[in-house]
Amino acid sequence: MTTMENRVEGPTVVFLTTTDPNTDSETKSRFWVTSIDECREQTRAILSFQRQRHSINGFSGNTKQESITRKHQNFQRLLKPLAVVNPYADYLGYSDDRLQSRRDQPKYLNLIAAVAFLRQMTKTIKTLKRGEKTVFYIEANLDDIRIANELTNQILGKSLDELSAPGRELLILLDDFVEKRFCKLQEDDHENVPSQTRIAFTRRDIREFTGWTNTRLHIYLKELIDMEYVIVESGRNNSLQHYRLLYEGQGKDGGKFIPGLKSIDEITKEYQQDQPKS
Repeated sequence: MTTMENRVEGPTVVFLTTTDPNTDSETKSRFWVTSIDECREQTRAILSFQRQRHSINGFSGNTKQESITRKHQNFQRLLKPLAVVNPYADYLGYSDDRLQSRRDQPKYLNLIAAVAFLRQMTKTIKTLKRGEKTVFYIEANLDDIRIANELTNQILGKSLDELSAPGRELLILLDDFVEKRFCKLQEDDHENVPSQTRIAFTRRDIREFTGWTNTRLHIYLKELIDMEYVIVESGRNNSLQHYRLLYEGQGKDGGKFIPGLKSIDEITKEYQQDQPKS
């Protein structure tokens, strides 16, 4: 064992790998966490690739791979050290129902900046005077945000596949229940209607709507709470508890999603509404 000292001019990037899925939660909250694809299709693709590497096509493919790698490395050397400004920052959204969002949103914002930085050659370099110093920067655009949204959903997003079949069924029923209550509130009072994720309900409300037994509801409502599809709004032991649904109908097609993340259409609409009329 030898002590080694490395001096690096920051900022630095830390990359870790582990075979232990039960990583400390405090550590995980500070990183982008990804996992390997363990499905059968991916295993089949890996086995096929391993066989091809021993064929003549695989031999020529290794040479081509080296050429592609060099091209990417040379491209990165051409990137200029520019700051990134996001003119759409005030119009972005992120779930504010969990404390974890305080650490997840900076990851999302930095990802947008990283995408914009890598695409700097498609942008106009702008300048900003700070006293006697001139700062050069580029601006993130909607395409950068769209790419970052796709990556964020894949890395940090939820999937309905992570739920048991009854848990998924209960989630869909709760979504239907909240939608109906939301429509009823709109009919009664157009001015003071909360958003659907702010509508509170009790276990009795759910039992009456779904017809589920209390035992079954207890098991699968706890699953939805643990997986952060439902949040406990108020109430302690031996008192009436209220809940809110954090789910907004996403992911029914099997795709991943993040509650509270705005779509490009929503961002564009709000941004255009705030622009001065010409």
